[in-house]
Amino acid sequence: MEHLTARFENQNSTLQVILSGKLTLMDALTLKDELPKKAEGYEAVSIDMMNVTEIDLTGFNALLMTKRQIGNKEVKIKVDSKHGIHDLIHLTKFDNLFTIQN
Repeated sequence: MEHLTARFENQNSTLQVILSGKLTLMDALTLKDELPKKAEGYEAVSIDMMNVTEIDLTGFNALLMTKRQIGNKEVKIKVDSKHGIHDLIHLTKFDNLFTIQN
């Protein structure tokens, strides 16, 4: 089982989050609790999901809840246009919440 790994980096006023592995159930719940705390003090959050191999509804919900908890901060998601999360964001009409970067 491939668990999610998250690396957090400071890049000026943006928190860079590099994810790899599966963003599913338990790992997603952990990320949902951890990410808003890590985002404190930053103006924006950039989440690199290029190496996320799988995402379920819990993982997607973790992204939505994180955005809600951090308020007006910009959340950028870096993902290839062929990745499932890219389509999911557009199909659910949540593309107005996130800035999508290819």
